[in-house]
Amino acid sequence: MADRPPHEIELKLRVPAHRVAAVEAAVRGRAQTPRVHLQASYVDTPGFDLAANGIGWRIRREGRQWVQTVKAEVAAGGDGMRRFEDNVAIPARERDVVDATRHSEHPAGVRLLEVLEGLDDTPTERFRTDIWRVARVVRVPGGRVELALDRGEIVAGDHRVAVSELEVELVSGAPLAVIETARTWAARHGLWLDTATKAHRGVMLSKGLTEAPIAKAPTPVLTDDMSVDAALREITRACMVQILGNCSAIAA
Repeated sequence: MADRPPHEIELKLRVPAHRVAAVEAAVRGRAQTPRVHLQASYVDTPGFDLAANGIGWRIRREGRQWVQTVKAEVAAGGDGMRRFEDNVAIPARERDVVDATRHSEHPAGVRLLEVLEGLDDTPTERFRTDIWRVARVVRVPGGRVELALDRGEIVAGDHRVAVSELEVELVSGAPLAVIETARTWAARHGLWLDTATKAHRGVMLSKGLTEAPIAKAPTPVLTDDMSVDAALREITRACMVQILGNCSAIAA
């Protein structure tokens, strides 16, 4: 949408099977939003060098439209909600061709091209996703968010794992709108925060894992010119990476 912020700002909530019907009805609302079929191919090197650099790269069929997308971490020490994202519509005849130059004018694409330049291996398909989505944009205190219920599976070779999650993504307004909306839906429907994206789960599945391994806290990024407040925020952020990652896996 034209008024979306320059970054993807979202939280994901895992939806247990016995809550799916209620969540779907709530997402649809009175408008009875139809489902959209999303089929994606994610590319990386055999050693998952893109994932190691915080990059996800895919081509996805969205109904009748084909879209190439790159997502990249904003920076080391991010808040866990915010990622650069660039989407480029492509002709159906080019659906089997991934081309990094399509993103060359976007920060995520610049980062992708930098990483690709240093790789010996050419990225190819590593896993796929097959998702049915129901989505609706709603007004909430502090802005507007898109609620998207995704159900389907991730497939990597002979391995597959189910997907059942609610994405809460900022359309306009303050990031706090996403946090408060996610908190409300989690409490109302018995959901829990999931820090693993489909791309993360696809990488893990390719390695034979169905859930995230034990998460360790990263080293805080501290500098000499930091204020005490900024340093405490960074230390807290590093701790939360470990806490949230392990809590997500335990809850799942």
